[in-house]
Amino acid sequence: MYVTAHRGFDDYYPENTVGAISRAARTDGVDAVEFDVRRCGSGELVVIHHDHVGTISESSGDVNELSVSELAAVSVEGSGEGVPQLDEVLDVVPPEIGINVELKETRIAEDVLDAVSGIDNDVALSALGANINALWEARLADESAALVCNFGVRPSEGVETADLIGCVSANPHWAICLAGNTIDRAHDLGLEVHPWPVSSPVVTEVVRRRGVDGIIASTPKAMRPVGEDIDLDELFRRVSRSA
Repeated sequence: MYVTAHRGFDDYYPENTVGAISRAARTDGVDAVEFDVRRCGSGELVVIHHDHVGTISESSGDVNELSVSELAAVSVEGSGEGVPQLDEVLDVVPPEIGINVELKETRIAEDVLDAVSGIDNDVALSALGANINALWEARLADESAALVCNFGVRPSEGVETADLIGCVSANPHWAICLAGNTIDRAHDLGLEVHPWPVSSPVVTEVVRRRGVDGIIASTPKAMRPVGEDIDLDELFRRVSRSA
């Protein structure tokens, strides 16, 4: 099963840092890394999920008002590592490892596509919810770009949107994969399914048996085997206890 490291294994390393992405990309069993991109106040593309640095550090300020040097001085989760630029992160990912760039805002897709055009990695651009228009911008900029639609609610709408945009994958929150026909509907449309953010090996095993193509994992622990002999009902009970 295809494994993508969510924000460079954000439950295990300081999220979206150069160190996290580099280590995650070199973890046995990892096929790809995922990270978030938005534009900072001085115009550069930076790798950070949140729009305010206070969510990941003791610093304060909105990303769209801080310069790239100010963001570099932020200590992400007390690690001493700052918020990196996109190019810095791309530089540490080996060419055989895939890259999933989540677009955290509109009007950056074309610049992201330009940034990844010179690398050998397989690259997909993704977006979630209110930022889904960023995928339309990416499609207009490059009709051959690999795009991914993430969704946490309204699975039918998420799958339909992924198909309409011409995505390669429709990626739901993992809980959506526990019931219903989202996985089958996506597969019927030729879309892969990689649920996020998976942190438990039990969840991994449940969604694997449900037929997903891969997982977007927040920790390497999610890759640990739990045993083929455990029946699905028992796995569901374990998921309920750990949720």
